[in-house]
Amino acid sequence: MLVQPLLFRASDAAVFGPVVRQGDDAWFVSLRWLLLALKAEPGAVNPDAAARIASGLGLDPRWIENIGSVSKDYAALLERHMKVLESQGWVAFEGSGAATW
Repeated sequence: MLVQPLLFRASDAAVFGPVVRQGDDAWFVSLRWLLLALKAEPGAVNPDAAARIASGLGLDPRWIENIGSVSKDYAALLERHMKVLESQGWVAFEGSGAATW
């Protein structure tokens, strides 16, 4: 099951994004929150909500802080990789985070 489409290639209608096995709802929700946290501005995710999500999914209670340390470089990472991917015909979906660089 596709969690969120991130990239599209018109030449063969391929869609790329994180995929989880159908029925693995906890992993699906974890990936959705991960993508949202990576795209969010620093401090935009409510820490209380993040803690509730963490306890419900069995994640480290500091998961949002750990993602925050990575997401500072997320835009640079996307910019670097999107240049290569665009040369291969991939286009970022609006709202995927890859379309904002």
